[in-house]
Amino acid sequence: MNRRLVSILLIGLHITAGLARAGEVPTLPPPELLSHASEDQYWISQTLPPPRGATLGRSAVRARQRASNRPWERVALLSGRAVDLAHRGSNAAVLLDDGTWLLAWPGGSSTGRAPPGSARLRALAGDGATLWAVVAAIPTELEESTRPATQPLEPAAPNDRRRLLLCTFEDGRWLPRGELPETAAPNAAVSCTIHAGKPIVAVLTAWRKVIVFRRTDDGWETDSIETGFDIRAFKLLEETPAPTLWLAGERGAGELRLFRGMWGAPIPLQAGEELASAVARAACYFSGNVRVTWIDGTRLRERAFSTAGAPVGDAIDLGAFPPAPAAPLGSGTLLLLGVLGALLALNILRAEEETELAFGQSTVRLATLPRRLIAGSIDLLPMFMIIVWKLPLSDTTAAAEVVRNPSFLVWLVIGAALYLLHTTIGEMWGGKSVGKYACQLRVIGLDGNPPRLTAVLLRNAFRVIDILPGLPLLLLILFSPLRQRLGDVVAGTVVVMDGPVPERDGEPPEQGE
Repeated sequence: MNRRLVSILLIGLHITAGLARAGEVPTLPPPELLSHASEDQYWISQTLPPPRGATLGRSAVRARQRASNRPWERVALLSGRAVDLAHRGSNAAVLLDDGTWLLAWPGGSSTGRAPPGSARLRALAGDGATLWAVVAAIPTELEESTRPATQPLEPAAPNDRRRLLLCTFEDGRWLPRGELPETAAPNAAVSCTIHAGKPIVAVLTAWRKVIVFRRTDDGWETDSIETGFDIRAFKLLEETPAPTLWLAGERGAGELRLFRGMWGAPIPLQAGEELASAVARAACYFSGNVRVTWIDGTRLRERAFSTAGAPVGDAIDLGAFPPAPAAPLGSGTLLLLGVLGALLALNILRAEEETELAFGQSTVRLATLPRRLIAGSIDLLPMFMIIVWKLPLSDTTAAAEVVRNPSFLVWLVIGAALYLLHTTIGEMWGGKSVGKYACQLRVIGLDGNPPRLTAVLLRNAFRVIDILPGLPLLLLILFSPLRQRLGDVVAGTVVVMDGPVPERDGEPPEQGE
């Protein structure tokens, strides 16, 4: 009898828990990863850990254009967690977890005005020039004037008084465009998109159920979509040929539901085991394909799918996220750098003296180090221009990703070829490259005569060997008696000041080699 009573109690508890779970409004954790696309641009936002000593997280927003030489560039590094992405024009619209929002573009951002009263933005959407939002508010609040974005948010009104409303941002304020049906809970997870000028809103009402509200000329049309798994992420995709809802469970790339008069059967995205270990996932529609991005360990990856669910091409590695922090320098390294810096300063002071040398029947002045540095920098302009053009120098993480791109190496090779070509031609004709001409320097042989053709070719061929290892070989100029780099030593040349040597009283010039 006792055993039977225990079984009945367990069954009752199980049924009660199931009913309670079915009646609750599911709460999804804040997203770690977001993606959004317009016809021409593709944005990704990822939550980064807070800086050392801080508690507030950060969000890194990046963008890629459909036709661009740069794969990705930093748009903004924001304080706070991004919970939704949209766009207005060419700018990203970012909704943060504290209810504030902003427009962001490369190199800048602008905080947007908040809705009035206790109204809260729940989701954003865009159709080009107009920014839309789903707002949880008391309907009468939006009839009031908008307060500045810097004014603190008022306490949220009780849920039984708030409703979900659609608004557009026009003339610097949020204007109401209609209430959603009462079945849309104001505290539920929401996604919104604009298709053919009409808003569509998806609301998560149960762990395996989404209600979709479509705005028509006659009002709201309501559809219910159920899944065979607990929903962990969902989104109404933008810029799709037909209204498309992406749904994802605990694992995998998820599935699509397409609306063609009615919502169709689930279309699984065939990713195999590729997303089995995904920490976070996001989806958008860009350049004709559904693009699912996910975090795989310390890497951010992307896989494209057709709207039929078939994979398109191979998965793409979008780089390390978040970037690994730089290792601090040890005390031994700092001491060594200090000693090298002191030696460098002493030799620079020595190199600034204009030393006169006699080569054969002529007397010349050795080129000073500052002039050689300036001349070398001028000659390296082709390389500098390519680096400035191709690399987002204000964003070290994005720059590192560009450097790993094979196309960047091709451009560096082109720049190096231009550098070697113009210096060789210039020194063959008068012993002066462009930089040396600007700094009044020239190259001569150790016999005091213009360098031979073979010496010029050999000297310039060794530029690659001088530069590639970095500082060590270039330091040879500081310690060489004739201020020669390795190419000068091998070719038997020296760089001197151009023009006649001024007459001086005193000791005769030193004898060159």
